Amino acid sequence: MKLFFNTKILILLLTVFVASCSSDENQNQQSADKSNQPISTKNQNVTPLTSPSPTITPSSSPKPSPSASVQPTVSPTPQSNNEVRYYKGRGIVTEINLEGSWVGLNHEKIEDFMEAMIMQFTVKDKSMLNNLNIGDKVDFTIEVKGSTEVISDIKKR
Repeated sequence: MKLFFNTKILILLLTVFVASCSSDENQNQQSADKSNQPISTKNQNVTPLTSPSPTITPSSSPKPSPSASVQPTVSPTPQSNNEVRYYKGRGIVTEINLEGSWVGLNHEKIEDFMEAMIMQFTVKDKSMLNNLNIGDKVDFTIEVKGSTEVISDIKKR
């Protein structure tokens, strides 16, 4: 029933549109006849509209992928930009960048801060990286001030 109703509406709209176009063309013809000027050729190659055969494909509501239901972890932000918070973590060194002053860690869940993941952290002091090697198991402290997160302490276990 719904398909029949939608088809009727579509046909009605197309009919109104074609009638409107014909009316405009008739007005152009009358104006041209009155002024003895040629009719505009812009609509001469128009093919008449016919009602298309509707093709209906069953639609079902999309099912979210399993990853769509996973909410990203949001780091808690201190109440003010001057407030500093510290979080303890444990992980394994995956990368060391002395020039950029950062370390890549495969870390466990950091309680009240973030889930376990592999990520890069800037270190507060580049010299903290001097005694580290890839594969070292470490304990570290993240210092959070405003939207800035840095490792303020890192030690081999």
